Amino acid sequence: GYKRLLCSISRDAISDFEDVYEDVTVLQITASKDILRQRLQGRGREDTADIERRLERAEIPVVAKNLIIFDNSKSLEQSQHNFISLLAKL
Repeated sequence: GYKRLLCSISRDAISDFEDVYEDVTVLQITASKDILRQRLQGRGREDTADIERRLERAEIPVVAKNLIIFDNSKSLEQSQHNFISLLAKL
């Protein structure tokens, strides 16, 4: 039967997946720049320069044939609920 696979990949690998598989849905998880900066700073894994590079990269549009953009800027509880609902629809 038909099965779905959920995986996390680099945006650079999207076209490779689309070349190999017929039915690829790309889910881009985003957050506002300020929220993303706060979350990255809160993790304490990257210095300010690294965080700014990640923020710049986050603004580069993702290119995919079937793209869904998920806004993860809300509270953790609301984002969890919305994300699970989205996955259930897929």
